[in-house]
Amino acid sequence: MFKSFLAFVRFYYLFTCFFDTLLTRQDIIKRTGEYVKENFTYPMNPDWTTDELIKVMGIWQAVEKAYESKIDVDEFFDTYKEFKSVVKSIGEERQLGRDFEDVSGYSLYRVVTVAKKKQTGIIKRKDLDNGK
Repeated sequence: MFKSFLAFVRFYYLFTCFFDTLLTRQDIIKRTGEYVKENFTYPMNPDWTTDELIKVMGIWQAVEKAYESKIDVDEFFDTYKEFKSVVKSIGEERQLGRDFEDVSGYSLYRVVTVAKKKQTGIIKRKDLDNGK
């Protein structure tokens, strides 16, 4: 379900913030031993179900993976397809993408553009930097 323990920690943190049971960054570090970026939250809609939240968080994790290491284009498209099953509107996708870029510095638009251009293979950070 979660590709890494850090992904679970981020989900747990967001989920608790979402229901006004805010844990401090230090609380999460104490409980898990993992570092979570300070003041980093994924964009989300309060009307989404837990399954929808997980699907949308998957795209943010895939974008992070593209920037921080590498991701297979097919893996990215699978995640993007799940994301689009929740966020059907292009306008909402753009707004969420901008919100995510504001908090992370990573561009959903740039990753999608590179993935569509490549069609197969691996997306690496250098592919994304060349698109600037």
